[in-house]
Amino acid sequence: DFAQKDKGFLAGLISQALSSPGMQVSVGAIDGALSSDATIRDVVIADKDGPWLMLDRARLVWTRTALLSRRLEVNRLEIGKLTIARKPVPSGSEQPASEAPLLPELPLKVEIERFALQELALGEPLLGQAARLSAEGKAKLGPPTEGLDLTFTTKRLDQPGTIDIKIGLVPKTQGLTVKVKAQEPRGGLIAHLAQLPDLPPVDLDIDGKGSLDAFVSRVIFAAGADISAHGNATLTRQGDARWLNLTMAARIEGLLPHAVAPIFAGATRLDADLVFADSGAISAKHFSIVARAARLDIAGG
Repeated sequence: DFAQKDKGFLAGLISQALSSPGMQVSVGAIDGALSSDATIRDVVIADKDGPWLMLDRARLVWTRTALLSRRLEVNRLEIGKLTIARKPVPSGSEQPASEAPLLPELPLKVEIERFALQELALGEPLLGQAARLSAEGKAKLGPPTEGLDLTFTTKRLDQPGTIDIKIGLVPKTQGLTVKVKAQEPRGGLIAHLAQLPDLPPVDLDIDGKGSLDAFVSRVIFAAGADISAHGNATLTRQGDARWLNLTMAARIEGLLPHAVAPIFAGATRLDADLVFADSGAISAKHFSIVARAARLDIAGG
């Protein structure tokens, strides 16, 4: 009985600490709070319009001794059902974001060896359609000099669809890896987010590797018969600037109003050389879009 009261006291203390005038956080219970295997239950976050986020259970298995080496080492992070019904109502006291570094400055290195989310339920107001997904992955995020390593896979539970993401960034060596592969049938989440006409099926494949001074990526994208793109992007260092070369062939008439679409019927080509100087100056050595019945050339800085 004493243990149950202690758990209730700790849950109430955390709820009070996380709540603010515009946001109320309720924690139902915490099991093994200070142990290496802790479970938090029945978390509800509400604003003035009521609850918008609900979490039934989250289990954290972690190595406490790693804190002595300034590491938060999570062996397993297991989440049961997480429901996000809508976006929270702005509090009105939020400050505009200031300039932030490429990666956040953390007081310790975070390593999540395995992350698993049994079900993520998204309400229709969030993306234009309700969706149920599962996810798993792993992540490492340390000081900016150590960068980011993220592997993430999600799939729909209520209909077909998968998204695989792998991102690696090490600012110290400027090493960069980007891999994104997504496949969704008609009416999927990506089509909703991009507001693609008629919500076509989507197939996306991005594969890039190198460094910020020598990066090469391939992009293949298809969304129905009238929307597609494929090509390459190359980033290289030349003196005190980075040059971005884009070579892309696309079909874009499906994105345009009917009065303009015939001009862009068939293939449209994009070729560009953009220069990003270390001083912050940006210039277009050449930028051309060539369509069936029109051509646009831009140069400037």
